[in-house]
Amino acid sequence: FDPATPKLPYEAIRLIPSEAVRASDGLHFSKEEAVAESKRCLSCCCDACNHYSPLMGYFRKFPKKITEEVQVTIHPSSLDGAAKLATRYTSACNHCGLCREVCPKDIDTGAFLLQSHRTMRKAGIMPWAFHEFYLRDMAFSMGEAGLSLTPPGYKRSRYLFFPGCQLGASNPEYVIQSYRFLREFHPDTSLLLGCCGAPAEWAGDEELHAGVIEQIRAEWQKAGEPVLVVACPTCRQMFQQYLPEVAVEFIYSLMAEKEIAPARYYDGVLASVYDPCASRYNPILQQMIRNFAKQAGFALEPLAMEGKMAECCSFGGQVAIAHPPYAGHIVQKRVGQNNIPFITYCSNCRDIFAAAGKQTWHILDILFGIGDGNANGLTVTDRQKNRLELKKKILMEFRMEESKIEKLETSLLISPELREKLSRNYILETDLLVVIRHCEQSGSKLFDPVKETFSGYLQIGNMTYWVEYKVMGEQKYELVNGYCHRMKIGE
Repeated sequence: FDPATPKLPYEAIRLIPSEAVRASDGLHFSKEEAVAESKRCLSCCCDACNHYSPLMGYFRKFPKKITEEVQVTIHPSSLDGAAKLATRYTSACNHCGLCREVCPKDIDTGAFLLQSHRTMRKAGIMPWAFHEFYLRDMAFSMGEAGLSLTPPGYKRSRYLFFPGCQLGASNPEYVIQSYRFLREFHPDTSLLLGCCGAPAEWAGDEELHAGVIEQIRAEWQKAGEPVLVVACPTCRQMFQQYLPEVAVEFIYSLMAEKEIAPARYYDGVLASVYDPCASRYNPILQQMIRNFAKQAGFALEPLAMEGKMAECCSFGGQVAIAHPPYAGHIVQKRVGQNNIPFITYCSNCRDIFAAAGKQTWHILDILFGIGDGNANGLTVTDRQKNRLELKKKILMEFRMEESKIEKLETSLLISPELREKLSRNYILETDLLVVIRHCEQSGSKLFDPVKETFSGYLQIGNMTYWVEYKVMGEQKYELVNGYCHRMKIGE
């Protein structure tokens, strides 16, 4: 296929040509000759979606079968019972848009699954556990870690920088240095730290998502309806769809306009630009990133799937909790495309691939000289700490204000192995500290005299968290183990 074409031309893949079988007498096939000729049949079918869509390929389902199983899940008949056939793979859709792009008939299975997700949630069919962590994380980004800042002396701004929730979680320097750049050329630039609402959309929670969008609209109006400057392709996608009245521009466009030179030079290093799936219909952005990479000295090798055919890194839809094996399958497929490093412009792509052992630079690493493209070893707790640290540094540097933000201090001794396990299971160390303090203050705990550990639990949100710990001193604890489940303990 040609990634530059508007639609994937449907053609057989990896054909091995074979010669036609000729009748020995020139007129009639013998039985053996007829069988040999029939075996040349390709058994053609329209399977582009199964071949290119990771979801349909992984679950081995076509749109018609998906539609049938979703209908049975939403409207179970007496024969079907309380069937919930489609809940897991409905939640496992990355909403990347590739299925529609490759379909000759423009069938958008992703849009269908998103609407089905909303319907299932309203019907109480969709498990809340698939999205609770992400929704709490979104609330954290807009609450404790959120910030609306207008430079002193300005009531209106020409630009409002919205870095999104994950850029600063990956590395606060990405946001700080980007904002410094904007303020250098446009001193009136405002800043809004928060989330675009994608987690609520992917969770099928329309009311919550609408509330997030309305909050962003209010901040935009308060800043004088400026141009919204984004660094995240997903944020751009969200705002184009739900805030059409807002002018949105990528920070990379402003950098190209000011002819920003990369901070480092990579003389002839071979790399591939990995286009985030949310950049699918932004060819100008895609080319800009390649221009920056070339200016930095990289020799670029194209990927088979890029541009309009961009694939999801596994983060879209936030499927890692709904179906961890599927998310892991996607990551391995992506990093295995070649044996050279990636350059990307999505912090989720960068962190996910780097954690899987693939050297991956964010374009801001190259432009500002920030990182080396290797894994940062961040846990989900570290990512929240980074957002608080970002807010603290922004207030100090741009408002000359001592932060009153409480540090996310866990006061916990945790082994590296346990920290990795907790993060893999999307358990915040701060939540477990809350459980321990509850156990200590309430006395609701069990003591194991052999291991000399205490155990206890607490429900936070909808999830029940358990801890096993040792008291090491006043307000100091060693976490021996921790886990969570959906059961509620009746007392």
